[in-house]
Amino acid sequence: MKVPETLYKYTTASTANIVLESGRLRWSNPSQFNDLHEFKIMPVFSPGLDQDWDSYLLAIVDIAYSTNSPDVSALSPHTLLLLALLKQLKSTVTSKQELFNVIHMNCPSDNSAMEGLLRNFTESIKNEYSRVFCLTSSPTNELMWAHYASSHTGCVLGFKHLEDMGTPFAAAKPVKYSEGNPVIGTGKDFLLYGETRELRQKTIEAIFYTKQISWAYENEWRVITWRYNELGKDFGDYKFYSEELESVTFGARIESHEKRAIINIMEEKYSSAKMYDIVSENGQSERILINS
Repeated sequence: MKVPETLYKYTTASTANIVLESGRLRWSNPSQFNDLHEFKIMPVFSPGLDQDWDSYLLAIVDIAYSTNSPDVSALSPHTLLLLALLKQLKSTVTSKQELFNVIHMNCPSDNSAMEGLLRNFTESIKNEYSRVFCLTSSPTNELMWAHYASSHTGCVLGFKHLEDMGTPFAAAKPVKYSEGNPVIGTGKDFLLYGETRELRQKTIEAIFYTKQISWAYENEWRVITWRYNELGKDFGDYKFYSEELESVTFGARIESHEKRAIINIMEEKYSSAKMYDIVSENGQSERILINS
C-alpha cells in the first residue's frame, strides 16, 4: 500500500508546543503505549500443524513417487531427510497409500510449540530497543480528536517525507486490525519449507503491525526503528527537519492563548507549513485554511 503524502499526529496543545519549539518527535517503546497487547499478538498457521500433518505426509509421498525430478532445494532439512527415507522404503511397498500408512503417525508438534518458536524469533530482535512513531491517515477523525487531542482542545501535526533528505516517513506501514491472531501461512507449508525468510518477514509484520479490531478507528500507520545504544530508555526524542512539517490543524476548542503561542512558533520556524482550523459544518468536521 502506498504511503499517504501526509501522515498526521494527534496531540495536546502543550505537547504540540514542545514538539514545535524543540523540533523533536518522541518515538516510544511499545511498553509505553496505551494498548497492553502491542507487539504481543502472536501469529498462527491455518490450518494448523496438527490439522495439516496428513496432507504434509501425502505431499512428501507424492514427491517420492514423482517421475519429473521436482526441485526440492527449498524443502526444509527435516523434510529432505524424510524424503530420502521414503525413497528407500518405496521398494518395500506396493503403492503410495501403503507407503503413507507405513510412515503415518501423529503430528509430533502442535501450534503451541510453534508459537514458542515464533516468540523466540521475535524476542531475538530485542523489542526493548524498538522505537515506534505512530501516525494516522486523516486529520478529521472524530474519535482521534476525542482520544488523543483532548476533545478538540489540541492539534494535529501533519508530516511529509522528504526524499532528498532520507526522512523516515516513507518507511511507514499501515497497521492491520484483526479479530483473532493473524495468519501467516499453513501448517503444511511450514512443515515442508521450514523457517524461511518469507515466513520470518510475515512474522515480523504480523507482530509489529497488527492490532485488535477494537483499535481500527485509528487507521494507524507506524514507523519502527531500533536504537541499540539506548539501553534502559523507554523512548527517544529525535530531531526532524522543519520542512517535514506539512501542516498544523487547530482543534475547534483550543484555547486562544495556546493557539497564539503555536502560531508564533510556526511563523518563526515553520513558515512553509500550512495552518488550518477545524470547524463544524452540517455535523461534520472540516479543515479551513487560515494561512497561505
